[in-house]
Amino acid sequence: MKIAVARAVAVVVDRGDYGIDRSLGELKALAGTTEIEIISEVVQQRASENPASYIGTGKLEELCEIVSELDADLVLVDDEITAAQMNKISESTGVEVKDRTGLILEIFARHADTSEGKLQVEIAQLKYRLTRLAGSRTSLSRLGGGIGTRGPGETKLETDRRTIRNRIINLEKKLKRVNDRRQVTSKRRKKSGLPIISFVGYTNVGKSSLINALSGSDLAAENLLFVTLDPAVRTFRYENKKALLVDTVGFVERLPVHLVEAFKSTLSIMNDSDLIVKVSDATDADWRKKLEITDKLIADMGATDIEQISVFNKCDLLKGDGYLPGIRVSAATGEGLEMLCQEMANKLDAGKIKMEILIPFENTEVFHRMMSKGDIISYEYTDNGIETVVEVEMKK
Repeated sequence: MKIAVARAVAVVVDRGDYGIDRSLGELKALAGTTEIEIISEVVQQRASENPASYIGTGKLEELCEIVSELDADLVLVDDEITAAQMNKISESTGVEVKDRTGLILEIFARHADTSEGKLQVEIAQLKYRLTRLAGSRTSLSRLGGGIGTRGPGETKLETDRRTIRNRIINLEKKLKRVNDRRQVTSKRRKKSGLPIISFVGYTNVGKSSLINALSGSDLAAENLLFVTLDPAVRTFRYENKKALLVDTVGFVERLPVHLVEAFKSTLSIMNDSDLIVKVSDATDADWRKKLEITDKLIADMGATDIEQISVFNKCDLLKGDGYLPGIRVSAATGEGLEMLCQEMANKLDAGKIKMEILIPFENTEVFHRMMSKGDIISYEYTDNGIETVVEVEMKK
């Protein structure tokens, strides 16, 4: 269990364009992932943010008093703000300031394990920083490599922008090479003939725990946001069937545009799927809104034509029998997993027919190949060969 080591005051402008309580609750969970405890909240209702200080002058004074009285270490802004606004709040309060986007980027940077994930995060961080250079006071010389040498008549701001843009270009070239290799791996996976089932949903709904329960694997599964960033693949066996289960990065509301762009390539494995399992938290009062976010991202990825199953995890923690439009399961207790397995098998079987074929003994390699793909339902050795019952997918 992680211990909070920084005390923060959360601040947000309520413009009426999204649910503030839900967003602040999410910010609290994000902060907890980075050992930050939110000890107070400051909310200001106004039509638009103050261009200089994000919140109004009076509210900024109130924030300063709260930070001082509670001896806070940090101000967390539940929004993406400019560098100038961040500097103004920091100067006024005397403590460090982070915004929602910066916090999410920090979490992603902590949890990226693969070369692809690390490249995606760094590109997103640089694009985030590029939009904030005018108000920033930080030198970019450490990006270095001789790229940032100032040209004739070039200001430091122009030099910094050029340094970042060149770094982004180089990283995107590296990312393309990594993506190309991943596409080759994806094609091999499809060529194996095993169906692919992608588990998608809001972060921290228990996708990894569910895959562990179904496959007997040991994916990292903690009660923290964004534990999974890079797609993880596990083998699933049910009765005589085999499939590949894919764990994907979780979603959040108002995910920074830098990260949406960066992680589309990671989520593209969803488009190669034969089935999408949408996982929600049965105990979350906001499951409808979060399911909408999941559906929107699936649509944005162009994957709406793929068969889907809606699943509500953590049903063992439910109090009462409220309406839930999906299969109720518990990765912790195993409740509902048999029903989920059967439904996944039914979805994968749709459009398939059974056939009886005789495989001569001289063609046993065909038999073993079909066995590895899970196409064979039953078989019997006879004098003439192997009498086999197989499942064959009908061409559309």
